[in-house]
Amino acid sequence: MKDLKLYLSSWADFKFICEEKVKDRCYLTNKNWLRLREYHMERFLESHKAPYGFLYRVKLRHPNIYHTIHCMSKYLHHYKMVRDREFGSNIARRIVTYPNWIGFFKK
Repeated sequence: MKDLKLYLSSWADFKFICEEKVKDRCYLTNKNWLRLREYHMERFLESHKAPYGFLYRVKLRHPNIYHTIHCMSKYLHHYKMVRDREFGSNIARRIVTYPNWIGFFKK
């Protein structure tokens, strides 16, 4: 999956840049790395043309990667809500209402 390789290489580059910036100044804890990963994921998904599709494919095809990156599930649910909201409003515009057919058919 090309998108996943692109994301993982982007994360490796971002991590290297962060390590170089804080070298000999401070120490990054696990909590800091989780925040940085979440920040990087957010920026990556904003630039991606189909963020929900990307996250859904990662979840189905690479569950081990999906479960190791903690913020993926958060963003999957976020983009699912956005998608459902947009999809629901588009469907509501196209709904055709028919008259009530109750009582039309006799038993």
